[in-house]
Amino acid sequence: VDPHTAHFQAQHSMARQRRSKTIQVIVKGNASFRGAGRYWTSARASIAFRMSRTPGKDEIASRYHFGQQPKGIPGAKYAHPKFEPDEYQRLEKKATEQLLRIKYEGPREMPPVESHQYKGKPHEFELCELCAELGYNCCGLLEDALGVIYHFGCAALQAREDRLEDEAPAYLYHQTTLENALSIMQDQRITPGVKGLAGGGIYFAETREDTHHKTHRHGAAGKGFSRAS
Repeated sequence: VDPHTAHFQAQHSMARQRRSKTIQVIVKGNASFRGAGRYWTSARASIAFRMSRTPGKDEIASRYHFGQQPKGIPGAKYAHPKFEPDEYQRLEKKATEQLLRIKYEGPREMPPVESHQYKGKPHEFELCELCAELGYNCCGLLEDALGVIYHFGCAALQAREDRLEDEAPAYLYHQTTLENALSIMQDQRITPGVKGLAGGGIYFAETREDTHHKTHRHGAAGKGFSRAS
């Protein structure tokens, strides 16, 4: 269980459900999945445990298992996780400890998680039911335009989502070949280059004229809006 993830998601859930009669924490564990003719395992299967706010009612009141979709089958239903009994008991015990602490002591301030390059197996945002509900990667991971994955922690990702939602978009220019420009317009995606003044990446400019000395592929200069991360 990632304590930063679990604790922040508890706080996030409580903020969204201030008038609810329950509190909630989300913990992660090892589980297997079966759906759409596929079988797979995951070390990041998520369960939400809920407990009544009423003093004295200190038992788990309800549980919700967040599903995952199988790879390569767009639109497949979420398959629910299957936990081994020992693993489930471990997760329930951990969740109970967190719920009781939050219930009687209040949420604790967690130290910020420093961002660093993540070398583990990536968590696939688009296949996770919890990610879809939160609107960001539930493991606190963020992939940059070059495909490098970083761990920021959920609190930092939520702060980023809030900032991007509140701030007005910036309008920037990017120049490439006409063929590439048509592809970008169709796919709504820009593929990073392999070289540049500061290394491989995607280069933008504040004016159309400034794109001329930033690009290696002259042709069409397009304008689009961006929310900087």
